[in-house]
Amino acid sequence: LAATVRELSSWRLVENDGWALLALAAFTAVDDATTMRFLFEAAERAAKTCAANAAEVGVVAELCPRLDLDEFANLLVAAMSSASWRERAGLFSFPSQVDFARLARLAHVEEATGAIELARANAAPGSASGRRELTHEQLAVVTSEVRDDEVMLVRAFAGTGKTTTLLEYVRRRPDKRFAYLTFNRAVMEEAKSKFPANTKALSFHGLAYRKFGFLFQGKFHRGALRAHHVHEATGLPQSDERNILAIRTLEAFLISPDPEVSEAHVPPRRDLDRTYDSGAVKKRLAEEARRSGGEVPTPARDLVSLATKLWTSMKDKTCLKSKMTDAGYLKLYQLSR
Repeated sequence: LAATVRELSSWRLVENDGWALLALAAFTAVDDATTMRFLFEAAERAAKTCAANAAEVGVVAELCPRLDLDEFANLLVAAMSSASWRERAGLFSFPSQVDFARLARLAHVEEATGAIELARANAAPGSASGRRELTHEQLAVVTSEVRDDEVMLVRAFAGTGKTTTLLEYVRRRPDKRFAYLTFNRAVMEEAKSKFPANTKALSFHGLAYRKFGFLFQGKFHRGALRAHHVHEATGLPQSDERNILAIRTLEAFLISPDPEVSEAHVPPRRDLDRTYDSGAVKKRLAEEARRSGGEVPTPARDLVSLATKLWTSMKDKTCLKSKMTDAGYLKLYQLSR
């Protein structure tokens, strides 16, 4: 990421190579919306510098920084949504961890462009009425009245003005109350400064915490689960290599729409083989089967069992050794529907 930003800062003309570099970083190095936004803003600054430098020497640069970045975000979304991505990733009958990662990156792009749009709305001088000029598509949304028993779904690419449309929608209805949900605290805090008083900005985690998260204050854990958490929930030795695979299985379940852990959440076979082909793990599995009087489970079934035990202990408010995470109480909120 640091190398990408250094390269962006040195751009003199934004051509295909520069956008390709930014796309590579977005596809491979970005793990959250804040970093995605950081890269997008660096690209927009580089493009503005390029345009300004060109203007100083009397050259008209064939770029428009804001529109170029919005178009780039649209292309990213299209690429991440394409059938070829799914085919290359081997996605057929059910979503895999690769698919979940793709969906997470799609969310990062959407959230990053929404945050940039909020910042633009704050920086742009308003008209006498304080309202921005809207497109025909935005006006169609803003002028639509939705009854309490109705849902309005707006489908639009990243960077096309969804946040601006929402701002105008709530401003025109001061007698109604709205909730604006975001994926992280940074965007939520920025939204609080942009939206009027009739709109409450909340993060999804904040919404879930109000209903479930607060119940686990005595056993709450911020950050990723570690091997010792699995040990405390399942009794596996901390040195057992299955601990990390069990955590990965649980994490895939927590970000899925599924009601329970299944083999669809298990890591790829090549990762399982590296662990389950070891003599130590085979010996432990045989001993566990002998004690239980059952058969030696397949790697997938074993991990489903371990992840299920870990999830059960996380939900047990009396089991203080097994910790609850942000993803955990968000999953409880999702399941409560």
